[in-house]
Amino acid sequence: MAIQKMKFGIIGYPVQHSLSPILHTTAFKALDLPHSYEGIEVHPTNLRTKFKNLLENGFSGFNVTIPHKQVIMRLLDERSPEATAIGAVNTVVVRDGATIGHNTDVAGILKSLLPLQDELVGKKVMVLGTGGAAHAVMYCLLKYIHPNLVRVASRTMGRAINFVSEFDKMKGNTVLFKQLSTKENMLRMVERCDLIINTTPVGMSPHLDQSPLGDAVRFRPDQIVMDLIYTPMETTLLRRAREDGARTINGLETLIHQAAEAFKLWTGLEMPVREVREALMRKLAGVQ
Repeated sequence: MAIQKMKFGIIGYPVQHSLSPILHTTAFKALDLPHSYEGIEVHPTNLRTKFKNLLENGFSGFNVTIPHKQVIMRLLDERSPEATAIGAVNTVVVRDGATIGHNTDVAGILKSLLPLQDELVGKKVMVLGTGGAAHAVMYCLLKYIHPNLVRVASRTMGRAINFVSEFDKMKGNTVLFKQLSTKENMLRMVERCDLIINTTPVGMSPHLDQSPLGDAVRFRPDQIVMDLIYTPMETTLLRRAREDGARTINGLETLIHQAAEAFKLWTGLEMPVREVREALMRKLAGVQ
């Protein structure tokens, strides 16, 4: 019996930089599925109307990226417990006319951190940023990793305070600090942390030479630096950390694992991760 074709896409503003169309199209082809996937640029002021139109046009699911991860929650019929706890949705499943929001960023981040779980228990972590990705990072840290202390760096103290307060019930024995990310305290913060995670877009095109920690920060060989950015695969932050001897983790594996979770939610099938990773590497290396 022929498989019914389904339509999927990623909603964001902008979406030209997204690798999700390559990722999911590769997976569909590898499994001989007739489904389609496209980038759908939606201006923040038009999200409600555009989302309704896409549902009327028969879309079966979406990925959701900046700046819609939090706002779209108000347009959905249901939300998973993780999406509710995090306050952000990055995957929508349409089933029997109902829209269900999930946060598969958690799965992607967790897969990247799990190999380090034992050595990070009781350690100190710094999270850069307070957006949707930072919410998923914090959820993973508090639920699965259990560090001793988490410092949250934001450009505005108000956002840092609100962000930390959202996770107050989850913190357990972890101490949460909110920090204003000024040059004066960055060096001090980095020196005191074992794991630094960047969730901000600083370091992406067109600002490839920038780092969210500035130019003066140095790293220790026993530190771990993780950047959720995946284009470029080695950001200025990661390059400087590597040159100082620190261990680095780029955003590519996180991207693949969160996408694999979304793929399974939509299709019920395991994503062919090897084929997808090879396609992404060819793309990032400039091979078409």
